[in-house]
Amino acid sequence: MSIEPPSGVNRDRLETKIPSGRKFYFLRLLTIPERIAFAFLVILVLVVTLVPMFLPYTAEQQNFDDGLLLPPGSANHILGTDQLARDLLSRLLLGARVSLSIALGSVAIGLVVGAIIGITAGYRGGWMNTTLMRVMDSLQAFPTMVLALVIAAGLGPSYQSTVIAISVVMVPGFARVSRTLTLRERDKDYVLASRVAGAKGLRIATTQVMPNIWAPLAAQAAVAFAHAIPGEAALSFLGLGVQPPTPSWGNMMADGYAYISLSPWPIIAPAVALALTVASVSVFADGLQRISGEEH
Repeated sequence: MSIEPPSGVNRDRLETKIPSGRKFYFLRLLTIPERIAFAFLVILVLVVTLVPMFLPYTAEQQNFDDGLLLPPGSANHILGTDQLARDLLSRLLLGARVSLSIALGSVAIGLVVGAIIGITAGYRGGWMNTTLMRVMDSLQAFPTMVLALVIAAGLGPSYQSTVIAISVVMVPGFARVSRTLTLRERDKDYVLASRVAGAKGLRIATTQVMPNIWAPLAAQAAVAFAHAIPGEAALSFLGLGVQPPTPSWGNMMADGYAYISLSPWPIIAPAVALALTVASVSVFADGLQRISGEEH
């Protein structure tokens, strides 16, 4: 049954604010630094997705004939080689796939689980709200990095445990944001109209509440992504994340740190890539939060 809001309800709340045929209208609302950050992220995704297929070396291929710890600009190796004569450019790009996929997977899981908890707590209220939020408070009582280290150590170092560890520490943040947004929406006229029409709680939450809180949650997800990337790097640097020979920015920096006195490039390359990516995501996330705040 189609649920129509009563007369007087602001229908703009139920419809997208982006004009039809202008999918990237939001880019016009970004400042110049935010547009530059967005352009960098788009280029990064394209390079990480497409370029590795055309690289002459794999991440694990050793080129002892070329030399160890070669500097950038060496023959056949644009960024040089590491301590095992592996091409740094190949490892940097393939490592970016691993690091970014872990960060993306962690944010996605944290967002879905946190949103379910937050919307349930905010919409149902009562004892369920109290119980769920106390559990979230318990998780937030631990410093996020310490909790991630404990989870990763308990599960054992691997790709999957890194995703789980980072996603768990992100759930409380998403839960609190979605709960706050749900509390703001649940008593509005369009939700009350759905209840009067006989819609169930799950239907109201998914078809009425969720479409009106997705924009702030998307902005929160962008901020969380900026924290997930260095989180993965930290776990891998400490040996609790992705394990060699699979490259990630974190374990590349760990490997390069041991030979920094001989050549700084194996640690500089992933460190610069990490810093630029996190800075770009942070700037773009600030733009999304600002736009989301203006719309709401």
